[in-house]
Amino acid sequence: MTAPRSDRAARSVHPRAAALRTGVLVAALVLVVGAHLAGVRAVPVLTGSMTPYAPAGSLVLTTPVSGAVVGVGDVVAFVPPAPHRGDHPVMHRVASTSATAQGRAMTTRGDANAHDDPWTVALDGADLGRAVVVVPLAGRLAVAGPAAVLSLLAGALALGVAVRLLRRPVCACAQDRAAQDRAAQRRAAPRRAAPRWSSTPG
Repeated sequence: MTAPRSDRAARSVHPRAAALRTGVLVAALVLVVGAHLAGVRAVPVLTGSMTPYAPAGSLVLTTPVSGAVVGVGDVVAFVPPAPHRGDHPVMHRVASTSATAQGRAMTTRGDANAHDDPWTVALDGADLGRAVVVVPLAGRLAVAGPAAVLSLLAGALALGVAVRLLRRPVCACAQDRAAQDRAAQRRAAPRRAAPRWSSTPG
């Protein structure tokens, strides 16, 4: 007896769903590794100086850029010169560029600030990143540190396991009911009467 069409479809869906999940995970891993190799950096925005482009708490993804091609209007992440150097890079918009005895230089300003920053940044050989993507609110998690990231991942994993465990009894019950229904249908089906052979005396 062949399995009902619904059972065959259910069995075929599970391998496809598993293959899809595996494909998504592999694609995400390739994307993360590729972004790292390409020099993509995640810069948390700690203040509101770049509002509304990147409000406080945002996370900005940057790609490496040469100082030779940086121009006015670009949003770049950089390390300010001493004595303004801090623990985190600054991400502001380029307000102007100029030629100095040491090479090209830029002045910067936050979009929400009324005045230029109190520094001039040398562009030749500088470690610069051009902003390409702004992710709102994600910077708060990045600032919280690796422990917060691991806690979030652990919570997501625990939630996924709980959902999977809760779904298992439902699936098992559904399969049991389907089996019981098929058995009842077989019992209720009319049975063919056995052929009766008659004999006549010779």
